Amino acid sequence: MTNLGYTSGSYYNKVDSLNTWLISYASADEAYSIFVVNDAHDADSSFSDGKFAYAYRGGPFMVLTYGVDNYGIEWMDPNVAHETGHIFWSWDEYASSSCTCSQSYNGAYNQNCENGCLDHVSCIMRGGVDPYVRNSICDCTKGQIGWGSGICGSQGTGCVAGTCCNPVNGLPKPPYSVCGYSTEYTCMAGAPKGKCGDDVYQRQVIRQCSGMGLDCTGAATYGGYTLHQACSSKQTCSAVTHSCKKSSICSK
Repeated sequence: MTNLGYTSGSYYNKVDSLNTWLISYASADEAYSIFVVNDAHDADSSFSDGKFAYAYRGGPFMVLTYGVDNYGIEWMDPNVAHETGHIFWSWDEYASSSCTCSQSYNGAYNQNCENGCLDHVSCIMRGGVDPYVRNSICDCTKGQIGWGSGICGSQGTGCVAGTCCNPVNGLPKPPYSVCGYSTEYTCMAGAPKGKCGDDVYQRQVIRQCSGMGLDCTGAATYGGYTLHQACSSKQTCSAVTHSCKKSSICSK
């Protein structure tokens, strides 16, 4: 900040002075600053205390590492959105933040806090990528930042059932959470029906949650093919029944 010409007071005051100039320059109502730390030579993209992003409630700035922990630069937006909530006085809602139901601002209590409060719904202040993708801002957060009436505590519990539902927090399970297994079969040629003497092969399919829904409809990973049943030269392979069958064609 000194290099930018702001030399008076603490670093907090210096940034506040920069923001004051920005408000005047842009004819804006408010301004805040974002500092992104170069972590090119930092293996975990985190600060020494293990954190990777923080903001002062009410401003004037936030700080993030370039790699934002294990999210990666491609997912900086959700982290900036979360920290921006703090700039406008909203509270954290994830359990490890030690949030409480009695925290409040602008008449809105923190009832979507994960530590035993009334609500359990998706919200940007719960952290993670999923609420950002869903554009999820709960009524408690809306009230704290001035977008709503501040009445919260009756938003419900979110999801309670579904293969990809986490009933503990009422949210869909994160992307790539394993939600099911299946087995695929093929003939040597990779077709449902093989030629005479083709063997039956199998591979395991691991189904994953999408992070967006409650059903097991996300990505899948596939194992390598292994022999399921060897067919003789007088048999054909059927991937449908995953077995060898005698065939009059093969007997000729």
